[in-house]
Amino acid sequence: MSSPAVPLLMVLGLPALLVLGKPAWMPLTWALAAAVPVALACAAWADYFWRRRPGAPFVPVTISFYGISFGLTVFLAGFHKHYDSEYVVYRYVFDGPGTMLDERALFLAAGGVLMLALALAVGQRLFRGSGLYWRLPAAYSPRRVEALAWLLIAGHLAYFLIPGISNLSSVGQVLQPGGYVGFAVLYALWCDGRLPRWQAVALFAAVIPAIMVVRLSIGTLTPLVYFFLVAFLVATRATSRLPWKSLAVGALAVVLIYPVIGAYRSLTWGALMRVEQVSDRGMSSFVQATAGQYRDIAREGMLGLGGHLLEVFTSRAGQVPILSQAARIIPAEYPYLQGETYRPLLTAMIPRVLYPNKPEERFGTEFARRYGFTWQQDPTTINVPWLTELYINFGPGGVTMGMAVFGLVLALLDQLFNAGAMRREEAAVGVGILFPLAFQESNFSLMTGSVPLLALTLLAYFWLGLRVGAVRSRGVPTP
Repeated sequence: MSSPAVPLLMVLGLPALLVLGKPAWMPLTWALAAAVPVALACAAWADYFWRRRPGAPFVPVTISFYGISFGLTVFLAGFHKHYDSEYVVYRYVFDGPGTMLDERALFLAAGGVLMLALALAVGQRLFRGSGLYWRLPAAYSPRRVEALAWLLIAGHLAYFLIPGISNLSSVGQVLQPGGYVGFAVLYALWCDGRLPRWQAVALFAAVIPAIMVVRLSIGTLTPLVYFFLVAFLVATRATSRLPWKSLAVGALAVVLIYPVIGAYRSLTWGALMRVEQVSDRGMSSFVQATAGQYRDIAREGMLGLGGHLLEVFTSRAGQVPILSQAARIIPAEYPYLQGETYRPLLTAMIPRVLYPNKPEERFGTEFARRYGFTWQQDPTTINVPWLTELYINFGPGGVTMGMAVFGLVLALLDQLFNAGAMRREEAAVGVGILFPLAFQESNFSLMTGSVPLLALTLLAYFWLGLRVGAVRSRGVPTP
C-alpha cells in the first residue's frame, strides 16, 4: 500500500456503503453511530498494512471485534432472531429492530470504541521502541522448542481425554490455553519452513482433527475459531499479508458447522455436559444433528440457508441489543454496580490449589437473572463484553474512561508479547497468550484474571525447558 488513497478508501468505503444502504427503519443518526466502530476497524487494518506494522495484527483484530459486534450487526439487526414480527432478546420481546435497539446504546458503543482505538494508538506510540518484551534465552536448540510445544499440546489433549485431570486444581487454567501456545509455536515453525515434515503431518492430519472432534463432541465451536485465529495471527505476522486461504477455510468451517451446534446441544447437553463423558454417543449425536439440520436447510434452498446463517450470525455476534436493554433499565430500575464485577481480580492471581474456596466466576448467569433476561432458575449464561460491563458498573462516564484504560493496558500487553523485534518462537508464544483478549465478549475479570499467572507459568516453562540440562546451541532462530 504505497498510496494513502488505498487506506483512505478502506476507512471510508465500507462505512459509507453501510450508511447509504441502511435499512428504512434506521434513523440516519443511528447509522452514523453504528458506522463509527466499523470505520475504526477499517482504519486499524489500513494502518497495519500501509505502515507495515511489525508483529501480529492483534490491535486490528481487537477493534474488528467491536466493529462487528457493535457496528456491522446493527445494520443487520433485521435478521436478528425473530418470530414473524416479534424480535427476541432472551425473555425480552420487541415488535421490530427499531424498538429492540436503543439510541443511547449506539452512541455509548461509538464513543467507547473510539476511546479504545485512541488509547491503543497512544499506547503503541508510547511503548514502541522501548525494548520492553519477553525473551527466550539468547541461544537454544530448535528441537527443544518443538518438544516443549508438543508437550503443551499433549497436555491440552490429556486434559479433555483422561478422566480426573480436569478436576485437578488450576490445571485447566494452564493446559487449556497451553494447547494454543503449543500450536502457535509449531505453526510459526511451519510457516518458516522449519517444522519437520513428519511433525507437520502429525499436527495437521491427526492432532488438530482429534482436538476438534473432542471439542465438537461437547457442543462447543470456540476452539475451532481459536485455532484458526491463532493460525491467522501467526501467518499474518510471518508474511505481512492477509492469509486468504486460512481465512477462507476457517470461514467455511464455521459456516458449515455453526448451524448444527444448536441442534446438537439440544440432543446432548445434560447428558454430555462433562468432558469425561464424551464418547461414541457424542459423535453419533453430532452426525445425527448435522444430518437433520441440513435436511431442514435443503428444504428451504440456498435463500433459506443464507437467511438462517445471517440470523445466527447477527443473533450470536450482535451485542447492541443487550447493551440497549441494559441502558433502558440501568439506572432507571437498577443501580450501577459500582465496580462489583471487578472484585474477583483481587484473588485472581491466587492459584485454586492454595485457595480451594476461591469464588468461581459466574457473572454471566447472574447478569442474565438479575436483569430479567432469563428466569431465576435458568442456568443460561450471557456473555457480557467489557464495554457493557463498564456501563452497568459506572455508567456512560465509566465507558469513556474505562475503555481508554483498557486501550493503554492492551497496548502494553501488545508490546510485551507481540513486539516486532521478537524472534519467531518468542512471538508465537506471545500470540498464544495474548490472542483471547482480542475477543472481549466476556466480563473483564473472567478473561484477564488468570492471564498474569498463565503468562508467568508458560514463560518459566519455556525458559527452564530450554536451559536445564541443555548444551549451548550455536544457532539462534532467525527473527
